[in-house]
Amino acid sequence: MKRRDFVATALSSLATCTCGYARRASAKPVIRGCRIAAASANDWSDLRQLMTDRFEQGLLPEECLRNAKMLGELFGVRPGFSWYNDEDGENALAVSYVFFPRQGPDGTVIIGKGLIFHFSETKYPRLAEYEETYATFATFVVIAHEFAHILQYKEGVIDSWEMEPHADFMAGWAVAQAVRRGLALRPFYKNGIDKAAETMFELGDTVFNDREHHGEPHYRAVMVRAGFDAGSLGVKEAFEKGLVWAKLERKPA
Repeated sequence: MKRRDFVATALSSLATCTCGYARRASAKPVIRGCRIAAASANDWSDLRQLMTDRFEQGLLPEECLRNAKMLGELFGVRPGFSWYNDEDGENALAVSYVFFPRQGPDGTVIIGKGLIFHFSETKYPRLAEYEETYATFATFVVIAHEFAHILQYKEGVIDSWEMEPHADFMAGWAVAQAVRRGLALRPFYKNGIDKAAETMFELGDTVFNDREHHGEPHYRAVMVRAGFDAGSLGVKEAFEKGLVWAKLERKPA
């Protein structure tokens, strides 16, 4: 199967976007990167055109909404949540702009519909023993990664590449919390999380694997596992431990 642009992603004109890759010019907004801390009014307008609150019927969209609510509680953040048309590159985004103030004041998490369908439809021979719960795991990790970016914005960390492995660490921490709350991820609890995380991070192209973007799949899986193993910590303690693991710093006071 052709490898997909799992995290391809932010509007091509954004100077603040540090991950992903630029596609050739087209009439539609081009997404690259998975986090956008700031942008111009025109950039936000272009992104808004891709967003939708409609999603075809299915279990995963409902799971995503429930997981978004859970992650907001776990991370102590209240971002808006929406779907968007990611036909130009399967992806998910975390932006600092508040598109939906009635949902919350902490930016917006935007999940690509194509990405969710990809996880639900793709078969992974390496994960045959976890097939029933893999889609749930993958979508949860993706959404948790974006919620971690929202928390990073609130905590004022330095805008740098290290935000990505830190978000992976916090996603792993969130998996441990979700298991305790009864999310159907039990097969991954002890012996499957490393393999599952590395497999999902291998979905991208060679740029997605570039250390200057999100990091190599194995490294990303290590960060998810480290966060998972820190599951006994509270969110503040886990956040601080993740900063050390990722070598990420806060902005000067």
